[in-house]
Amino acid sequence: TIAALKMARSLMADDPSIDTVLIGGGYAISHFIDLSDVNTSFLFNIGAGAGAMIVRRDWPENRVLGNHLIADGVMSRHVIVPSSGTVQHPSDEAVADGGFKFRLVEPEAMKERLGEVSIANWLECVDVALERSGVKSDGTPYTRADIDFFNMSLVKPSAHREMLDHLGLTEEQSVYISDIGHIGEQDAIINIEAGLEQGRLKPGDTMAVIAAGIGYVWAGAIVQWGPPK
Repeated sequence: TIAALKMARSLMADDPSIDTVLIGGGYAISHFIDLSDVNTSFLFNIGAGAGAMIVRRDWPENRVLGNHLIADGVMSRHVIVPSSGTVQHPSDEAVADGGFKFRLVEPEAMKERLGEVSIANWLECVDVALERSGVKSDGTPYTRADIDFFNMSLVKPSAHREMLDHLGLTEEQSVYISDIGHIGEQDAIINIEAGLEQGRLKPGDTMAVIAAGIGYVWAGAIVQWGPPK
């Protein structure tokens, strides 16, 4: 979702004739999860879903202020679908042997690397996105202290709490959609809906949105929700 927002903004900045961008997507990687493989248990909370949003040029509310993405290809082969067609074709035999399911190739290496870089990369994404958000109405730059609502893809509770602590936020300034599960890039949209329903995301709030994906990629965006304060 964050990468799509970045692309939509870039398209409109490059081409004045583009005024509206529809972003839509679906998430169904749950079909590639083998519930008998305990090495991939970190994927077991994944569900299927879809979502859409519209980005409009010069729209006065819900403005995307800044964003940033980080890619780390070191872990690109840690989580794979072995018989996905690039190296090995998904033949009937390969599928029957479980080759068309997610497999964790180097469990300890991935766990160690993720533990080293994930929180730091997310914080960097937030900080750079804040820097790219321009200045507030009083002429001062955006900082972590300006974040009112934290929109994070579903991760383990300890990582969610650690990010809140680093940003100086409370659990009441975020939502945790464990009752729904992880729906990939759709988490950002679901969190907005949940935040509005629970009264935690309010007009004028500065919202930090962060996400990550296998490969690995980390992303952050700053959104001014509703009309400016």
